[in-house]
Amino acid sequence: MTNLTEFIDFLKSRLVLSEIIGTRVKIMRRGRLKLGLCPFHAEKSPSFHIRDEQGTYHCFGCGAHGDALTFLQEIEGVSFMEALEKLASLMGLTVPTFKDKPASEESLQSKLFQALEAATVFFEKQLKTSKGFKAAQYLETRGVKPETISQFRLGYASVGNTLKEALRKEGFSEDILQQAGLIIQREEDKGTYDRFRDRVMFPIFDRKGRVIAFGGRILETGEPKYLNSPETSIFHKSQVLYAYNLVQRDLKKGQSLLVAEGYLDVISLHQAGFNGAVAPLGTALTEEQILLLWRFRSEPVLCFDGDNAGQKAAIRAAERAIPLLKSGLSLRFALLPKGEDPDSLLRSGGIKSFESALERTLPLSDLLWQFEVQQKPLKTPEQRAVFEKVIMAYVNGIQEPTLREQYRQEYRSRLKELFYVNSSKGANPSLKKASLSTSSGAQSFLNSNILSQKILIAVLLNHPSLILEYAEDFVELELPDPGWGKLREAMLTKINDSTGLDAGVLHHHLYNEGFREIIQEILSSQVKSLAPFVKEESEISEAREGWKEIWSRIQGQKKLTEALLEVKRRFGEDMSYEAWVEVQNLQQ
Repeated sequence: MTNLTEFIDFLKSRLVLSEIIGTRVKIMRRGRLKLGLCPFHAEKSPSFHIRDEQGTYHCFGCGAHGDALTFLQEIEGVSFMEALEKLASLMGLTVPTFKDKPASEESLQSKLFQALEAATVFFEKQLKTSKGFKAAQYLETRGVKPETISQFRLGYASVGNTLKEALRKEGFSEDILQQAGLIIQREEDKGTYDRFRDRVMFPIFDRKGRVIAFGGRILETGEPKYLNSPETSIFHKSQVLYAYNLVQRDLKKGQSLLVAEGYLDVISLHQAGFNGAVAPLGTALTEEQILLLWRFRSEPVLCFDGDNAGQKAAIRAAERAIPLLKSGLSLRFALLPKGEDPDSLLRSGGIKSFESALERTLPLSDLLWQFEVQQKPLKTPEQRAVFEKVIMAYVNGIQEPTLREQYRQEYRSRLKELFYVNSSKGANPSLKKASLSTSSGAQSFLNSNILSQKILIAVLLNHPSLILEYAEDFVELELPDPGWGKLREAMLTKINDSTGLDAGVLHHHLYNEGFREIIQEILSSQVKSLAPFVKEESEISEAREGWKEIWSRIQGQKKLTEALLEVKRRFGEDMSYEAWVEVQNLQQ
């Protein structure tokens, strides 16, 4: 960091405003919003809103508005520098002493911005000439509309040294062009040549909308397929996201913040109306980029190809995020159908296909769990010990104590259930691995009676109108946990006493009756990810069909168990070969 502004931005990107304000104000959560009673004026109902994504607060009662620095200045009556020092101390830092930039340095940066802007204009013009015909044709075949080309300022770099020659005529020195990453110097004769040749050009912008670098896609065969600008004094690729400047301007309320892997993925998403799409610059998502994402959304969605490479990329991003996780800040993952990326899925299946993929996103906790279950054999105690060690290593990487403990409890519960299933049924655990890319891959987990019972209760908790419809079956359901039985009694009692009961009212009543922990266990993220129809927002018809399917599976398993017991009883009386074969067939 070279100046005070950069240091302030650094602090704000790493501090959560609601945590700072929460030391003075009791904060409540309402969906994405956090609110409380305004500390700057007397009020009885909360009108003080906090937006962690933007790092700002606003009171609709008295009009108080500001950021973390403003809050500390107002609430404690301190100066700007005193507030800044307090913020820095929360990170274990002190405010550095910065020297003013030399005029020559300011002048150099200004010239670099000017050169990159001139290059962008040149590339845009080249795309519209006969030289840029192939590039324009390529963009047309990829479905990029003319207005999108203008929005993203796409262009074409022709063969030869046309850019260098054009910008030299505009007065830019070769030294400036080299420092801007536009030309390269040869070792042998110290001559220079254009870095980008015969490529479709994608300008990369900073948060203020200034061009700071380029990405170029080759049109003919050759390597690399994509070429990015080198690091310069104004471009550090680990701290920049493609289209981040547009997200700041165009992200609509309620829209997801999406992270794709490539430039064209982002362009296609924006063109389809997904204005929250960004991408890293040809590398895995960095810590700085994750923090940038959290300034806008508490759970940005990472979109990856559903093949092995995509799954591994998702895991790499998850691993990098783990030390940064905080309560309310995480990642979600949309694993697309195998062989598809956002651009290809939008072109082949349209907006609905992509929206469908977004409806099946996995939280970070489920992604890690399901990936490791898929990768690790679990046949022997030794193999299960290895699995447990790996999964708990993720937990130990979480820095925030409260969140770490929540993960620990969640995974302990899953380990107990997973190992119970594998040991009690004597089946091959390799058959019980969940797929990351489709909900049908979770079928094996649904074979667990315990999990199936959880799902049935979860459906009725979130869709109370079905309780009376399935009351007789619900009463017959064999529940292994006495606490679940008491919960069932409370649900049946409440539904008989009330009409038109919705999920929120039912949950509130049951919480007051002391069932909070049991309900949280039943409505776990694992249950919701493996059986999406249990969610409150799912259609009642989906919940009904899901309940019936799980109930049928439990009944089928019950009949099979009863048949096996009967056959074993007969085998004890008549130890014939035929009876033994019947036992073996049923056990399989």
